[in-house]
Amino acid sequence: MELETFHLLKQVIQLICAVFSLFVNSILIYLIIKKSPVNMGTYRHLMIYFCCVSIVFSILDIINFQTYKSAYFLVVEVKRRNMDPWIAKGSICEKYFNCVCGCFGVAIYCIAIHFIYRHFALERKGKVRYFQGIHLIIWFLIPILCGAAWLLITSEVYTQTKIEADYIRNSVKQTFNSDMEDIVFISGVFYPIDETGQQIINWRTFIGFGLFSILMTVPFTVIIVFGFKSWKIVRGLLDHGESEYSKNLQMQLYKALVAQTILPMIFLFIPFGLLFTLPMFEIDCQFLSSFTTLAFAMYPAVDPLPILYFIDYYRIPIIDAFKQTCCKKSQSTSSSMNSETYRLIKLNIQVISVIFSILVNSILIYLIIKKSPINMGTYRHLMVYFCCCSIIFGVLDVIVQPNIQTYKSAFFMVVDVKQRNMTVGLGKFCTDYVVVLAWRYTGLLFILFTDFLHWRGGLRGRIRYFQGFYLAFWFVIPILGGVAWFLVTAMVFPKTKLETEYIRHFMSELYCC
Repeated sequence: MELETFHLLKQVIQLICAVFSLFVNSILIYLIIKKSPVNMGTYRHLMIYFCCVSIVFSILDIINFQTYKSAYFLVVEVKRRNMDPWIAKGSICEKYFNCVCGCFGVAIYCIAIHFIYRHFALERKGKVRYFQGIHLIIWFLIPILCGAAWLLITSEVYTQTKIEADYIRNSVKQTFNSDMEDIVFISGVFYPIDETGQQIINWRTFIGFGLFSILMTVPFTVIIVFGFKSWKIVRGLLDHGESEYSKNLQMQLYKALVAQTILPMIFLFIPFGLLFTLPMFEIDCQFLSSFTTLAFAMYPAVDPLPILYFIDYYRIPIIDAFKQTCCKKSQSTSSSMNSETYRLIKLNIQVISVIFSILVNSILIYLIIKKSPINMGTYRHLMVYFCCCSIIFGVLDVIVQPNIQTYKSAFFMVVDVKQRNMTVGLGKFCTDYVVVLAWRYTGLLFILFTDFLHWRGGLRGRIRYFQGFYLAFWFVIPILGGVAWFLVTAMVFPKTKLETEYIRHFMSELYCC
């Protein structure tokens, strides 16, 4: 059960990282296009290119990294993922493996080119011209060519032979609870066992390791060398800056440089370097495999964050959007765009939250039904009931999209029907739904109350009061509590002219209405 739960959690984390990567990189692409100053030049194209690579990288990621004695290997559990036999038995998964490995090569070389451009820009010697015109296309092709080289090494050197399959068979069974026929893998074994039971040297794996080391050493060296040179230039500019503006700008670049040096080291170079190297000395590093799998999934999601945080042109619009409390009709186009950015971010967060709620609660319902011990009794029904209410709560929230506000001595919930292009009738319907949401709040509170009563009753030997007819009674209590809250909300807090006039000016500034 623990193994199944771990694999399920890992898949959930990979899915969340993919969704978050798509969300964050999409926002960054939008900000690069709309907010970048003209003097940023072709650096905008490089950043958009890298964001697109990160999105593709995260979408392709469903693989697992593992080591065993002198072997390291990548696995896709085709049976667990219910893939069609023609996909599993054919070359589709192998080509997919090669594409993932090639995408990894593209990503690390994109990072290296990122550092080269930044160094040229800081030098101020006119070398940025090498990133313009036809030269820019060449820089775009370098990661693709290096990714193709990584792909070719993976497909030609690391093959699925019987020797590799027999060597890792037990590890696959213990780690993934799968037979070799149920997975597709790519592996490198430094010291496999031959038919006579003797340990031999697999020179093909050593050659692949050497080629991979070269492909990883080149961008690693570029990052270290150009990162150090850029750091020296930034330090010099900070010491001799002519203005406060120049110092602030260079400090932004300095912080972003440090962050974007640390991230690939932690998430890519160090874990993969250890994962490839330690098996050569037969050092057990299975503890590193799970981290590497998750790091591989997390990197595309976290890589844009330093740029979004440290670069003023991208950070300020987001911060202003969240901090903005007034939206006058006479605002400039920039301020209006900030308001739109905030609404877009809020909508995306709500949609992602409800998807995450449905996913996690569905997984929990499945585990409760399939994995709960018999002696858990009716507590299983209470947990499933609570999960279903949470799903409904999340769906209602994304449908209505309420905004909770306060103004002086008032508190209120608002649905911006004009911004969402709703008709009057539909707006009235959503307003009524706000009251339903208030009902859901109390319903959830009563469910939590019932949950704690069950737990206390179990400790005191009164669990019989949660069985049979009594269970239906406990299910009804949250509904009655929610109905009571619904009636209080509908009857006590009506939309009268007095309340409307009190908040009218505030609402006009906040929602431009």
